[in-house]
Amino acid sequence: PPGGLPIVLYADSHARQYYSALAQRAGHGALLSESACLSLPGISNMPPDEPGGMICKSLADRLVALVHERQVKTVYWAERWERDVYNNESGRSLGNTAGAGQDELLAGVKRLALALPPGTRIVLIGNVPTAGVAGPQMAGGYYRCLAYINATCPVRYPVAQAEARSINAALSALAHATPNFAWFDPVEILCPRGQCLIVRRSDSIYADDTHLTPQSAREVVARLPLP
Repeated sequence: PPGGLPIVLYADSHARQYYSALAQRAGHGALLSESACLSLPGISNMPPDEPGGMICKSLADRLVALVHERQVKTVYWAERWERDVYNNESGRSLGNTAGAGQDELLAGVKRLALALPPGTRIVLIGNVPTAGVAGPQMAGGYYRCLAYINATCPVRYPVAQAEARSINAALSALAHATPNFAWFDPVEILCPRGQCLIVRRSDSIYADDTHLTPQSAREVVARLPLP
């Protein structure tokens, strides 16, 4: 619509994987994304010597500006949430978001929400389980594994093994306790009956070791809360 955008999909390539399906389901919107980037006010996953790190560090500020300028009503926020994080000013390591850095992650999510206009809705999308956690032979994904000689390529694994389980739980608790937040965990789709699937109906769920195929992304987006 002139002057306004109803939705923005934000964060790294784990957000970008949903863009086509979300545009089809929720309509006109924008994508603000930087690969391998977790950007929050004051913190990011960019260490001080990372080439090109300023682009990632500024991404959260760019989101805030975009939402204000284009009267965005709903931000869909998807990440590979398990990252080492750093203070943007000092470069000091804050730890991994699955451990010592988790409180910093949650505080950063709240800071970003407070920087947006009152009433802006934020839909947090949890970390996908990933294929890579099933073993080192899955580093390139299921189809790459099949090309190896004498490699056993798993087709599922227990949900407790899924990447970023503790982070997903913490983000879910934050979303349920905070006004204007919503939450969706892809595990609900990708890990039926306690088993995270790598292959379903003879097709790989993942395009590589961490990103979903377009079909799997559509299945997740079909369950997301609409604006």
